[in-house]
Amino acid sequence: MRYTTNKGNLYAVLLDTPMSQTLTIPGLILPKNAKITMLGAKGKLEWQQYGQNLFVTLPDMSTVKKSPAYTLKISQIPLS
Repeated sequence: MRYTTNKGNLYAVLLDTPMSQTLTIPGLILPKNAKITMLGAKGKLEWQQYGQNLFVTLPDMSTVKKSPAYTLKISQIPLS
């Protein structure tokens, strides 16, 4: 996974097709009002914060166009 920022958003780039529908990002803490979307997929993604681990429920990957990388857009820069 690689990260970049642009215009107040954090982008997490997944460098391969996710193997499960839940993605764990250790060490990423989000504010409660953060919104996560996957570029190329419809709608917001559900997420939960457990301590310093972020758990994101990904969309059904069969509904997302196959790509060598997938990008999550996080609407708020993490707190830490």
